[in-house]
Amino acid sequence: MKIGILYEGDYDNQPFTILLRHILKNFGHEEKLQPVPLAAQGNIAPKVEDGLKLFFEVTDPCNIAIFINDMDNKPERCKGIRRKVTAYKQKHPTVAIAVLCPDPCFEEWFFIEENALKEVLGLPMEEPIPYIGMHSKLRLEKLIYKFNDDYTKSKMDIYKEIAENLNIQSLATRNREFKKLLDFID
Repeated sequence: MKIGILYEGDYDNQPFTILLRHILKNFGHEEKLQPVPLAAQGNIAPKVEDGLKLFFEVTDPCNIAIFINDMDNKPERCKGIRRKVTAYKQKHPTVAIAVLCPDPCFEEWFFIEENALKEVLGLPMEEPIPYIGMHSKLRLEKLIYKFNDDYTKSKMDIYKEIAENLNIQSLATRNREFKKLLDFID
């Protein structure tokens, strides 16, 4: 399955692709995932048109596209992206596009389904994850810095390992935006 992915930055692409593989496998879609990534290096809104062209206006278009943008407690961000996607879908009604806006950010999913994060970083399962109240991105960075005992693992390695170990069913029951992704893929 060829999936276009418009994402914000480097720490979204590989972990999100791992999650997609996990979801496809969970739904019995054993066909090979062919991601077509496009990095916005920040808010994806200015890159929506580029993504739509790259994903659908080519000889071999994507089957579906997913646009993922951190909301960062700014709902207007996603409204603008959704408007652009809706306008495109009105002209091209057969395309399948999901707009996901994790709030406050993609990394929040790692905290919502906390068992994977605790396992990867060796945190006690029965205790709350430290640094409650910090923004999820900064909190995860601080946790990696403090609790990553394997210095051969980079920050990206940790992100990928957490994504590989996430319980997607558990996350879907706890987060509406992630559930939207599962429903879209299914």
